[in-house]
Amino acid sequence: MYAAFAATGLGCALPGALLPTLLVEWRLDDGQAGALFFLAFIGSSLGALTIRNVLKVSILAGSMLLVVSMVGLAFATQGLIRPLMLVYGLGLGTTMTSISLLRQRQRAATRSVELVRLNLMWAVGACVCPVLMTRALESGNAQGVMLSLAVFFAAFFVVTLVFESAEERLSQRDGFSFEAALAIRRVPLVLIVMVMLVTGIEAAGGAWLASYAQRAQQGLAETVAAPTCMWAGLFCSRLVGSLSRAEEWLRRGFLGLLLAVAGATIGLVAYGHGTPLLGSAFLLGFGLGPLYPILLARVMVFREATSIFFLAGVSAAVLPWLTGVTSSRLHSLQAGLTVPAFSGLMLLGLGLVWELRAGTKAESVQ
Repeated sequence: MYAAFAATGLGCALPGALLPTLLVEWRLDDGQAGALFFLAFIGSSLGALTIRNVLKVSILAGSMLLVVSMVGLAFATQGLIRPLMLVYGLGLGTTMTSISLLRQRQRAATRSVELVRLNLMWAVGACVCPVLMTRALESGNAQGVMLSLAVFFAAFFVVTLVFESAEERLSQRDGFSFEAALAIRRVPLVLIVMVMLVTGIEAAGGAWLASYAQRAQQGLAETVAAPTCMWAGLFCSRLVGSLSRAEEWLRRGFLGLLLAVAGATIGLVAYGHGTPLLGSAFLLGFGLGPLYPILLARVMVFREATSIFFLAGVSAAVLPWLTGVTSSRLHSLQAGLTVPAFSGLMLLGLGLVWELRAGTKAESVQ
């Protein structure tokens, strides 16, 4: 299960890491590529909503969707790419969510620790993805990578089918319902928007960094290094955040993390190559890493609304798409990256508003 969860992290990072090759192989412009990211992330969001009843069945379904979509994408014609990307995202979302729910139930006594471990495994997969894609970027052919991932999830399907118990089931209360979706109204709008911005910025960075570095004509090494630095930063900050006594550090460093994200996104626009680009990519990942768990915890204080995960997924679909559309229309990926840069500044502004409100309430209580 840990290996499969790491593979879903690799799968989430895969389209962005392979994008320089896919743009040529599939004859896409940036706007069309952005639409593919939109479909993949929307599929992932919908996949998280489809989990029902027996978790083993959900894992098997998600794995099979990944196998079918990866084999299809390896041999796809132009007309099939879009529906296959939607199926690919659906498979990722179903697999990730069902594994998370299964492991929480199997390790109920240490549920928080289990979630930390799963998130770290996901980050490991995302971090090694660009390096593993080096061969495909060199050859300009992504077919071997896609078939290899399909083989892995086919093997995972067989192992799950043979060895995993069907006893773990999702209760009706934990499933998606319109009543649960409406519960999001009890959460402050500022928090909802911040959660959406964090996932959107992360998705936009992961989607476009490799292509951004490649267009600076700095060679294959920087094309691989740029997204690797971002995912490595995310892994490092989540690792630090998982240590004992990290709670106080995360609380005190909240605004610092927001400032790091805003500064990093601006740095990406200002510096398109070299050490500044790699440093900005690492800083972006490091700032983003703990923010999503922190904000989710704050949302859950008001209401355990499962619809927040769907909204976060929608934002993760929209921001990479807007980045691609802006790049295509202005004929500059640097201009396209102003979308996550503006989002980073907006995130910082909302964070300041939230902290000021929290400080004011604390003073009034005293």
